[in-house]
Parts: sequence; structure tokens; C-alpha cells
Amino acid sequence: MTPISGAFTFTAWHKGAVRDWLENVFLYDIDDLQEVVAQAAARRHSRRRGYRDCRSGALVVMPVLKELRDQMEGVRAAGLERALRRLRHLSPDDRAQLEHFSHTLLNKFLHHPTMALKEAARAGRGYGLLEALKRLFGLG
Repeated sequence: MTPISGAFTFTAWHKGAVRDWLENVFLYDIDDLQEVVAQAAARRHSRRRGYRDCRSGALVVMPVLKELRDQMEGVRAAGLERALRRLRHLSPDDRAQLEHFSHTLLNKFLHHPTMALKEAARAGRGYGLLEALKRLFGLG
């Protein structure tokens, strides 16, 4: 029988014979496939474990970042209140503008340190930065 163009014939071979005769052709039996599946499952498990490790780093960092933001928010609110007491002549709209400005300024000051600490935690090297932040700002 002549093979049809584009089709190929299949002949049962012993695994060793196929390996010896054809290059870059792999013949798997059920035992081989079970091993391949087990290796793939182990790779997926290790990736998930790495993800959990990153998440646990973030879980340690987030409370400290929240404490820092809360502390800085207190400083911002107290400073704004002192300034507004001295600026009683400002209209309510001007006071609201000053309030908005102070929030925006706080967010800009905290953005880069927050992102740097989160990235370091994801990369597994956030401990030193976290400890420095806690020491510099008297946190936790």
C-alpha cells in the first residue's frame, strides 16, 4: 500500500529500536508519560510555592506601609489644621483646595518608597528596606 501524500504510516517498534534508528523522535510508554506528568506537576507546585512566598513577603510589608501612611496622614492633617487656623480669611473653596493639595503632596511623597518596598518584597529582598523604614519612621 502506498502512503497518501501528507500521511504517514505507523509501525509498532520496540522503544530501544526507535531510539537507535531515528534521531529527535521520542517514543513514550505509559510509565514514561507518568514520569513526564509528575515532573510537570512538580514544576507547577514549585511555581505556586514561589508565588505564595512572594505573597507572604507582601503580607509582611503591607501592615508596615499602612502604618507609615497612617502616621504620615496624621502629620499632614495636623499641619494642615495649624495652617488653616492661621489662614482664617480663606474661603471654604480655598480651604478645600489646600486640603486636596496636601493629600496629593502626601501621595507623591509616599509613592516611590511604597513601590520600591513592594518590589523588593516580591523579589525576596525587602527585609533590609522594611527594617530601615521601620527604624527611620519609628514604626512597629
